[in-house]
Amino acid sequence: MSEADDPERVLRHAALLAARAMGGVRDRAVEGRLGGGNLARRVEALFSGGVERPAAEVLDEVAALLGAGCVQTTHPAYFGPFHPGVLPEAAAAALLVAAFNPQLATRDHAKAAQALESMALAWVARAVGWEGSAGHFTNGGQEANTEALAAALAHRFPRMRDEGLRALERPPMFYLSAEAHHSFDKAAQLLGLGRGGARRVPVGAELAMDVAALEHAIAEDRNAGREPFLLVATAGTTASGAIDPLGELASMAAREGLWLHTDAAWGGLALFSPKHRQLLEGIERSDSVTIDAHKALAVPLGAGMLLTRHGDALAGAFGTQSPYMPGLHSDGPEPYQSSLPWSRRAIGLPLAVALAVRGAIGYTKFVDHLMHLGAALRERLLAAGFTLHNHTLLPLVCFDDPLRAERGLSPAQWARRTNARGRVWLAPTRLANGVTTLRATIANHGTQVDDIDLLVTELLLQLRM
Repeated sequence: MSEADDPERVLRHAALLAARAMGGVRDRAVEGRLGGGNLARRVEALFSGGVERPAAEVLDEVAALLGAGCVQTTHPAYFGPFHPGVLPEAAAAALLVAAFNPQLATRDHAKAAQALESMALAWVARAVGWEGSAGHFTNGGQEANTEALAAALAHRFPRMRDEGLRALERPPMFYLSAEAHHSFDKAAQLLGLGRGGARRVPVGAELAMDVAALEHAIAEDRNAGREPFLLVATAGTTASGAIDPLGELASMAAREGLWLHTDAAWGGLALFSPKHRQLLEGIERSDSVTIDAHKALAVPLGAGMLLTRHGDALAGAFGTQSPYMPGLHSDGPEPYQSSLPWSRRAIGLPLAVALAVRGAIGYTKFVDHLMHLGAALRERLLAAGFTLHNHTLLPLVCFDDPLRAERGLSPAQWARRTNARGRVWLAPTRLANGVTTLRATIANHGTQVDDIDLLVTELLLQLRM
């Protein structure tokens, strides 16, 4: 038996490399410096000659490439978009998923994996405020939001299942804020609504959806012969962390007969802290909710979730019969009949394992820690003379400094110069009000106040050069 065929030897070595990568993340530059021709040559060398190589040798080189040729998104001084440090037990669970490779298309094929995922989903649903809801894990927010849009269409227009958009007398419309995630643009196009079927509503001074403007848009579309069917609320926008007025939007959705979907892919983290849950008050009145565990709950990419109070809508959107798959289960539709994928790995096992290890109290401490760091960053930026451009209480801060413009630096240039030193990493963004600014998000359970201080120091250093 070759070394590559000895699973214990290969996996022990991989586990050692993973442990070193996690334990030594602070020793690496946040932005890997390996690139260009050097990176290409090293990658090509792994495959040159078409000969066998020891698995340990290949894994060593792959680990070295990942450490030197990628932005280290698990670094505590990484302040880019929503990539937390991965909990070690969640990484270990991901390895077990790969080793057992369960197929979750049907319940009976992977009973244990289904049961573990169901426990995690039920915990998240209770945090939303629901008991007995339907839902499943997805590969991320794009998949979850696309499925939510499909479910809303099936719920409102059941004839679409067989006849498509041609069954509709009036063009369907849905509404979301100008700050909402652009996954909905892709979803609208893929589902045949076209990007024109998604109407973006202006935001107010705090970058949340303007309810009066929404009311006007719905009335205007009805008068023009269009059919409103869905309202998308965002609980923590990607650019600014803004939270739409969930209670008001729930009331409007009820009055107008609209499905209410709340995209809480990242901002949903507030649900897991009794101290901060009130930030998302009203989310329990949604018809469906997106939450990304890989953004908010420290598990590996990609692990999204779609939850809904209307399991029948999922079956209406995705139900099908096939001679090579089981029919309806006694407990309801099979997973392949209530979601878009057929083959599906056990996406939710890392979250289930982390929840079993840390308990709900562990995640509460995690969220409270992130919220504390967000407040600390705001305080330090203001004390250093920076200007803040967002108003959220979530751990996301948009900011600028008058010296930046005086020195002829764009926000993107300021970020690149800061990142090039390898000690911190952040990115610019453009807000719905037209302001381009720097954005720092805090999503890593390993980030500490010293990392916040380092970020401010590095930003100021580039302004003074």
